[in-house]
Amino acid sequence: PALLALALGLLGTARLEASGGVQAQVREALPVAAAGWLGSHEGRGSWLTTPTFGDYLAARLPQSQRLVCVDDPLPLAGAGLSRCQALAVLNSGAMAVVRQLGVGLAVLPRSAPQVAFLRAQGWAIRYRDPTTVVLAPGSSKPT
Repeated sequence: PALLALALGLLGTARLEASGGVQAQVREALPVAAAGWLGSHEGRGSWLTTPTFGDYLAARLPQSQRLVCVDDPLPLAGAGLSRCQALAVLNSGAMAVVRQLGVGLAVLPRSAPQVAFLRAQGWAIRYRDPTTVVLAPGSSKPT
């Protein structure tokens, strides 16, 4: 059993290194490139995001806008997430809360279902990269 565990550990490490290592996996899962765009295009109001993105954005852009999360941030609780206000579900009823909280940008994973919902609500894409999409209310053009 010990040799099997050691072999599986080495195999896992080899696969991780072959995929670019931990840093590459983090870049693929978080809005790393988007953080630069956000830093130079900070909009007014809060940012709607996911807890994982919120944790990263709070650490990367500590002086950024207030973060409003679309999921429960408690499983990922940390210093950065203490700024999140959870929205359990993003639906038409919650849009009034989003407006009341002054959300000016949504920073979401490209595959997040909230992207399609916000587009249907009239939000426009302002920025897009392989992992992240940034949306804003209104008919702004992507930059």
